[in-house]
Amino acid sequence: MSPLALTGTPGTGKTTLARLLEHPRLELSDYYKASSDGRDESGEWQIDLTRMAAAVARDTSPEAVIEGHLSHRLGLCETVVVLRCHPDELRERLGARGYAEAKLREHLEAEAMGIITAEALETGTKVHELDTTGQLPAASVAALATILAGAKDYQPGRIDFSEAILGWY
Repeated sequence: MSPLALTGTPGTGKTTLARLLEHPRLELSDYYKASSDGRDESGEWQIDLTRMAAAVARDTSPEAVIEGHLSHRLGLCETVVVLRCHPDELRERLGARGYAEAKLREHLEAEAMGIITAEALETGTKVHELDTTGQLPAASVAALATILAGAKDYQPGRIDFSEAILGWY
């Protein structure tokens, strides 16, 4: 058994769901400063994935959930769950957080194109895709629990938000 990587575009529910699961969790945001040499001109952390993976590996356990949009890129997990959310709802969630329009657009495009799912599939791990659009956290946590128990698969490729892009341009 290895930890579970819980990943997805910002705003899809990673932190909320990880905190509701009855599993030890590591939030990758706690490792940003120690895994970086600083921020770029836009204020984003410049993460060294090798340094982050070493720090997380030292602190994790096989039953842990590693939460963060980079968790699938650390090479520590045999199973990845990518949380997805329709860009219309994601716009509302990120807008409520005060995201600047340029950053908001970047995340919406990444979600519409399924970038994180594609990255996760490239790792060769077992990947699940879970749609949190319109879901109460309790329903999504129940689905995550079935994945953790090995009772259900949520095969990637069923969720397609690419049509959302057509209305943007």
